This record gives sequence, C-alpha cells and structure tokens, in this order.
Amino acid sequence: MTHEPPPKLVPTTNLASPSKQAAPQGLDPTAKLAAASDSAPLGLERELPALRALVAKLAPAGDVDDLVQEVVSRALRYRDTFDGRRALGPWLAKTALNVCVDHRARRARETTSHEPLEPAAAPDTRVEEREHVAVLLAKLSRVERDVLVRFHQCGESVREIAAALGLAEGTVKSHLCRARKRLAEERP
Repeated sequence: MTHEPPPKLVPTTNLASPSKQAAPQGLDPTAKLAAASDSAPLGLERELPALRALVAKLAPAGDVDDLVQEVVSRALRYRDTFDGRRALGPWLAKTALNVCVDHRARRARETTSHEPLEPAAAPDTRVEEREHVAVLLAKLSRVERDVLVRFHQCGESVREIAAALGLAEGTVKSHLCRARKRLAEERP
C-alpha cells in the first residue's frame, strides 16, 4: 500500500492575475476571493461557514464580512506557512483570532484618538471614587490586589507580573480572574 504525500500548497495559477480566472457566480465576495485565488489546494471554501461563525463570535456583527475577507486574504498571503499535514481549521481559527485582535486594537486606537476629551469630574466626585476603589481593593487578598493593580494600573503583562512575584503565569491569571470576580460582586 503506497501512501501519497499531502498536496502541495503552491497554486497552479498565477495569483498576480486573478482577473484571468472566472469566479463562480452566486458566491459571496469572500468565497469569490477564495475561488479566484485558486485556493482549492487549501480547501478554504469548505471552511468558510465555520470561519464565519467563529468571526461572528469574536467581532461586532457589522464587521464580520470584512473580517472574514481579511482572514481569507491573510490565509492566502501566508499559505506557505501552512503545514499541509495538519488540519486547516485550527490554522484558520488562529488567523481569525489574530485578525480580530488586530481589528479591536485598531478600533481602540481610533476611538481614543478621535474622541473629544470629557470635562474633568468635580474634585469631590474623584475623591469619592478613589475612596470607593480603595475600599473595594482592601477587600481583596494582598496577592489579588497586587496582581490587579500591576495589570490594570501599571499595565504589566501576566508574564511580567509572574516574574516579579515569583508565581506561575497560570496562577497570576487565576488571581486576576478571582479579583475581577470579587470586584464585580461588589458592584451596586
């Protein structure tokens, strides 16, 4: 019994001239992109429904089509990094996750840079808020408080916090999760 090697991911047509290829009619733009790019060796068409469902869970409804198209575009651009011996779905899922994270970061930068500054709160209100936060933080354990403050106020990563406190990264994540949960329970 002979075992066939996995199919090569190199396209059989020139991707620089997709206009020479006829995309099937009646497909959405993402499917047309996948078909026009000779992605048959990758099998993107079969993965589109699952990919669309994943992106719909990760992104706002109005952005899903654009993000799916970006995922397909990146998949085609970086198809040489795909290991044909592995399943395509997880590779596309990771690509989708990266696209959605990039989209959120880009949107956050745009939102913060274009919003007008709100007038500062009255001094009395800020003092009350600080006192309230101090009371809430005092209810946390020392480790939970330290992890929460380092992460949210100082902007340290989980890895940096773990190194500074001599804890495993998973333990830092657990403390962070517990601290957030306890603070959420204290909300009015």
